[in-house]
Amino acid sequence: MLVPSKAPHPFVTKRPVPFRNFYQVCDQDKVSIVDVNKTPVTKMLPSSIVTADGAIHEIVALVLATGFDAITCGLRAINIINRAGGTPPEKWRELVSGMTADTPFPITKSYYMGDYIDGKPREALNLPDGIPLYCELLDEAAEKGYDAYVLIRLFR
Repeated sequence: MLVPSKAPHPFVTKRPVPFRNFYQVCDQDKVSIVDVNKTPVTKMLPSSIVTADGAIHEIVALVLATGFDAITCGLRAINIINRAGGTPPEKWRELVSGMTADTPFPITKSYYMGDYIDGKPREALNLPDGIPLYCELLDEAAEKGYDAYVLIRLFR
């Protein structure tokens, strides 16, 4: 069974599997699940991997879920400054960390906390109240004409 006997983290503090047939694929005879937290990959060979316990795992395909900054990378690359000279991330960080403080996210090593990006500060990255609140905040900013920001047209 793919479900561990002891939960490794609180439910939904890591990205849930969104695919309908994920468990059916994992249940196929030709598929092996290797817990690389317990037995890390120590060597890669042309058609297999070797784990820390010395086991050799024959592979046809190797799926790697490696760290990439899909949440904030693009936003941090834009130099957005508000009229007060601050950056939106400062205000956003206060809002998100305040809302996340009493949830299981801060006690879980996860993508949502930026834990898989080398050098990235550990902090809540997503608004825990979700899309409705985010849309409400965007609507408020639009209704005020984005008055907290100096808008510059880049293209005509």
